Amino acid sequence: MPQLSKKFLSAQQLVSDNVADAIAWVRKHGIHDDVAGSIEIVLAEALNNIVEHAYLYRAGEQIEMDLILGADALEITLTDQGEKFPGIPQKREMKGDAIRFEDLPEGGFGWFLIHSLTQSIRYAFVDGKNVVRFEIDCA
Repeated sequence: MPQLSKKFLSAQQLVSDNVADAIAWVRKHGIHDDVAGSIEIVLAEALNNIVEHAYLYRAGEQIEMDLILGADALEITLTDQGEKFPGIPQKREMKGDAIRFEDLPEGGFGWFLIHSLTQSIRYAFVDGKNVVRFEIDCA
């Protein structure tokens, strides 16, 4: 199974560069543009959450990104040593017609997108590290 492993520091530009590298890698392995777009959104949202919430915008902290491409799915594992994550927010329903703009929550849309674009999400806090795993259907 093809695998990509990257370690980089917690800076916005490095996150963008590594997301671009990951997308180039999945496309090289035959992933269609629509699925690659979903992978890009999931990676960008999750990695930016690490920078913003786990590391509280402290530059220079390590992030690990591992991608394993199976026959039908891509498994993404992201690891950081930042603030302990309280856990994966529950999937929410968003009914656009029933919600007034003024009543929309300030945040949480990133997790809504991640839930919408993945088949599974798992989180563990192991040896002082946050480990989040996502699975995205590639079939």
